Amino acid sequence: VLFADDTTLHNSDSNINNLFQRMNNNLKQLEEWCTFNQIDVNRVKTKYMLFSRKTIPVNNEFSLLYSNNPIERVTTFKFLGIVLDESLNWHHHTNQVKLKISQGLYILNSLKNITTSEVRKSIYYSLIHSHLTYGCILWGNAQKKSIKPLQMSQKKAVRKIDNAAYNAHADPLFAKFNILKIEKLHMLQSLQFMHKLHLSILPQALTNLLSRFEAPHNTHTRFAHIFRPPQTHLKVAHSSILFHGPRNYRSIPPHMSEILNFKIFTKRCKRHITS
Repeated sequence: VLFADDTTLHNSDSNINNLFQRMNNNLKQLEEWCTFNQIDVNRVKTKYMLFSRKTIPVNNEFSLLYSNNPIERVTTFKFLGIVLDESLNWHHHTNQVKLKISQGLYILNSLKNITTSEVRKSIYYSLIHSHLTYGCILWGNAQKKSIKPLQMSQKKAVRKIDNAAYNAHADPLFAKFNILKIEKLHMLQSLQFMHKLHLSILPQALTNLLSRFEAPHNTHTRFAHIFRPPQTHLKVAHSSILFHGPRNYRSIPPHMSEILNFKIFTKRCKRHITS
């Protein structure tokens, strides 16, 4: 996976011996390519993680090497602004988002008596909403205990926008300022992703992640395609876009999938989600 000067290698195997052997082979190939092209790899920033449903202890016989130097194993790592952890429960990332939101809440609180609600709403979108939406399609369906602190912070924010009491009911304020709750932001991003897939305007690498099949002839549906989530009983998989994306897309009215203009589709989705 390449993004600007950031390079990530990933591999999977049910056997940890095979996994480390394959990764070391990949690292050897990477080292040879970098040497040939006179590219230097920052070894200090180079780390590795083991993703698994279970904690995997790794003894000294397992190690990853680059240029004959061992690579440090970490349990969490920030990747393009998203904090990944070994179990992919997103707890570390949502904690970081909460810290960023708290800065925005402090500024809103400082300005609530000297600015209009429209100004405070703009501040919200700049300093809070932007953090809630970044990567929300990945982590927005995390466990309730990880999402709840963000929900509480978002409620505090809309109260400060309205300059309402600290215990004011938040739902009418979300509607008043046309602000989507975090769970609805996640659903909106999920629908946008699936509609881009439906319109074939996603990068090929993302298109390959989801399979789709033609609707059976005896099924009465106006969808051009029915998107199929993967068959799995894993709880962690159910929080993935691969699973909830097709499920959410099939829940919208069939005529919405026929909208070719993406901006219009987004507006209709917001109306559908809030209704």
